[in-house]
Amino acid sequence: MASLVVVSDVVRFLLNAVVGDRSSAGKLIIGGGRIDCVVVGAGWYGLGAAKQYHCTQPRSSLVIFDSQPTLGGTWADERLYPGLKSNNLLGTYEYPDFPMDSETFNIQPGQHIPGETIHAYIKAYADKFGIADKVRSSRKVLVAEHQETAEGGWVLTVLNANKEESKVFARRLIVATGMTSEPWLPHFEGQESFGGRIFHGKHFQQNADTLKTASTVTVFGGTKFAWDAVYAYATAGVKVNWVIRCRSPSELITEILSNVQMHIATGHGPCWMAPPFVTPLSKWLEKLAKC
Repeated sequence: MASLVVVSDVVRFLLNAVVGDRSSAGKLIIGGGRIDCVVVGAGWYGLGAAKQYHCTQPRSSLVIFDSQPTLGGTWADERLYPGLKSNNLLGTYEYPDFPMDSETFNIQPGQHIPGETIHAYIKAYADKFGIADKVRSSRKVLVAEHQETAEGGWVLTVLNANKEESKVFARRLIVATGMTSEPWLPHFEGQESFGGRIFHGKHFQQNADTLKTASTVTVFGGTKFAWDAVYAYATAGVKVNWVIRCRSPSELITEILSNVQMHIATGHGPCWMAPPFVTPLSKWLEKLAKC
């Protein structure tokens, strides 16, 4: 049995996304090419933007670069850790033109949506609107340089899974990497001699064996993942130490207001949590917000 440290979503905002090696399109990218529109990021918003472009400009060339092996962003297959569910209930987390119906996705009203269901839904969305084959996974956009010429456009430097770089010209560029696409691990004093595992929440799936092998775990952070990790380890019988930066309500509000620009720019800051139903009348919070 071992001890370990798990770090939740403390992240930084970077222009990083990946692209995949996919037959002819992969050769086009490696050999250099000109593309009408490039979308960086194959998560919720990247796919939504790509779908809209493809449907309105069906004759234009389109490529979606993503750094992960599968599409979905936060909901990519390799990021679906044990017990992952959305904060949202069925009916409040979907594209407006592609309902997540109970029969197709095997989920009932009033239920939180499992991560596997969201991944399947996003994949079905990409398939339905003809953009799944536009995704180039396991490729990262390292640099985007705007061309100060009459033609304009962008020259992208793309890194593939073999660590090979190539140049791609894009007439239009949509960046949809999110504010927390890259994990950021703080340095802990003595971690070199710690002996146990230290990993970010993004890699919980790859370290899921620790639910059975760890004797003690320290979860650092107070985000949704931290809650999920604490629950997963505790219910597996693992002793949990949960470290959250402590602030009184007034101190927290003061800090947020004084650093609001930093929080917006980096994605760092507090994570607000709320139950799905509120008030003595058990009103659905998300529907109240729509009023």
